[in-house]
Amino acid sequence: MEFNVDVLFIIFTAFFVAGFTKGVVGLGLPPLVLGIVTASIGINSAMAVVALPALVTNLVQAVYGPQLKPILKTHSIFFLQQLRACFLGVGWQRL
Repeated sequence: MEFNVDVLFIIFTAFFVAGFTKGVVGLGLPPLVLGIVTASIGINSAMAVVALPALVTNLVQAVYGPQLKPILKTHSIFFLQQLRACFLGVGWQRL
């Protein structure tokens, strides 16, 4: 999907408003952006636009936050099982 200037303005404005709201309230960036952007470009494209920034911010917070080692220590078995389930699901999908 190609984005024209109007759609890009709506996306950037949605991220600005949602970022401001997250700064004030402390939560709500992805749901707020998704709601605003979905109205202009549809749900499938909006999910793709929201997924990458949410993933990047979560990874940055995980790496630079002080709790990375304790989280990995307590949840490593869950993470490994989740990875295994993803590969099994992809393999199942190919059948």
